[in-house]
Amino acid sequence: KKGTFSLSEQNQIDYAIKKIINEENEIRNVTLLKNSFNSKNQLPKNFWSRVASYIPLRSVESIYDHTRRRLSLMNYKGKWTENDVLKLKLLIDKYGNKWKIIGKKLNRLPSACYDKWRDALKNYEFKKKGKWTQEEKFKLIQLVTF
Repeated sequence: KKGTFSLSEQNQIDYAIKKIINEENEIRNVTLLKNSFNSKNQLPKNFWSRVASYIPLRSVESIYDHTRRRLSLMNYKGKWTENDVLKLKLLIDKYGNKWKIIGKKLNRLPSACYDKWRDALKNYEFKKKGKWTQEEKFKLIQLVTF
């Protein structure tokens, strides 16, 4: 399964994390857990595989990435302003795809910087905005129905 995690999936992840931590008795609370996302060694053995077993339609990697982003202290820096996007563009021009460096410079997660580049800047000149023309609607209908 791909796409946005549902509230139900997030709740399943939270439940699995707490249950595994309690079983292992290695980490006592979620605050400590938040600080351990940068070091997989601080978590119990096979931690993310065990969490993923509670959400079988998602990959271990997608669960790890989703949870790391959701609980990261660097996430939720607010909406990207035009100035933020301009800074991102300048940093990409300077550093290329070195997302860790760019993330540090913008005080955002590297993956958030990559996502913004992919969604807002990559091939920007080829992206159309606005309402669909009748011709575009007709072409879409043809492609879908034939």
